[in-house]
Amino acid sequence: PFLRDMSFSVGIAGIMQTQVVSTKDYMGTLNRCAELPDQYFSQCVASMANGLMEHGSPQKEYARAQEICELPLVSERGASKYCWREFTARLARFYDTETRASICSEVPSDVRSACLGKARSK
Repeated sequence: PFLRDMSFSVGIAGIMQTQVVSTKDYMGTLNRCAELPDQYFSQCVASMANGLMEHGSPQKEYARAQEICELPLVSERGASKYCWREFTARLARFYDTETRASICSEVPSDVRSACLGKARSK
């Protein structure tokens, strides 16, 4: 199960790199993820957030990942916490404390303290 889950997650994050660079259309992937059972949908959404953070526009890496986490489909399918967990884990890697505070002011209040967590090494 671990290798399967890791392979799936890395694959989805890699797809985000291709879509961000070539087509800027990642919603098609989300729609395909929506066809999966809830367990895999949550993992797919979290991997999309990861991929969008890793391959997003410089100094705006968070923007598309935040859009995904805020979508009604994501919350309706119970994947919000997984998406926001990935978002907040990656945020500290890209931004200083002041920038993170500004970005975190825009996220839902229930994830704000995790969003403001201490910086991790790059």
